[in-house]
Amino acid sequence: MRRISVAIRFFARVVRGFFSRWRHKGLKSAGIFVRVALLNLWIRQQNKRSANNPSLQRVECPCCGWKGYDFYADDTVKFWLPSVFCPTCISHERQRMLHLYIRRHDPGLPDTEGRLLHFAAEHDVRKIVEHNKKLKYLSTEYDVITAKHRCLDGTGFVADIQQLGVATDSFDIVFCLHVLEHVRKDREAIKEIRRVLKPGGVAYIMVPFDMTLNATVEWEIPDPDIHYHIWAYATPDFKERLDVFDFQEVKPDSFLTQEECTRYRIPPKEIIYRCVKQGASAKTQSAPAATSAATG
Repeated sequence: MRRISVAIRFFARVVRGFFSRWRHKGLKSAGIFVRVALLNLWIRQQNKRSANNPSLQRVECPCCGWKGYDFYADDTVKFWLPSVFCPTCISHERQRMLHLYIRRHDPGLPDTEGRLLHFAAEHDVRKIVEHNKKLKYLSTEYDVITAKHRCLDGTGFVADIQQLGVATDSFDIVFCLHVLEHVRKDREAIKEIRRVLKPGGVAYIMVPFDMTLNATVEWEIPDPDIHYHIWAYATPDFKERLDVFDFQEVKPDSFLTQEECTRYRIPPKEIIYRCVKQGASAKTQSAPAATSAATG
């Protein structure tokens, strides 16, 4: 009886969500809502079955170690993405890829001494260094409300990435994942990241890419249906924005096998830019062995 009640409530929510999305965003978006809701219901049931049946465990999360049938799909209103969220730690593709890359090619980073700045702090990225008592961790957010939500332990401060108000050469490491697409003056933000890095310091930069584009598109008004993005980035000209660094473009297939890309669900659009501030050598400057391109 309880299962029937749960099923009725679920389908009632789906019906309400369908008509609400249809009314506000159109029929196509409403269809996406229903498709993702039903797909994630199926995945949830398969994940439960796989808990006691290793043969059904097709995917693995390198952030928390969870294994199961699949990651949950993401409904972005205008389109949907498969295999995005880990059911346990809610990590995304970018966080899973960064964990794997650092573990294999920058294994000394989690134990580095110095100072680290993390933009829009993500828990699954912070986990990489959270055990390190020798590393001073700081995060920055663009407003007070977000800072309070993400930085409950007092390690964060409010600042504009385009003008940080932080001393030059302050940090050994910077994490900046999926932030620049929200910033109007993204080139100025990149210059600020370089400015606050110490010579030899490393910034790990990632942005969402539209792999169908040959050139980056700027939107006059942030799109609320795509997390208020201002930029739709294309890979060819995004790299031009990083010419203030010595950088390496790290694609999934440069250090993961095809089987690993499938198991961890890392799509080709996920690219890490490992950016080094030119200057004196530092612990963090040694170049990884597996990268798909090197420019600077």
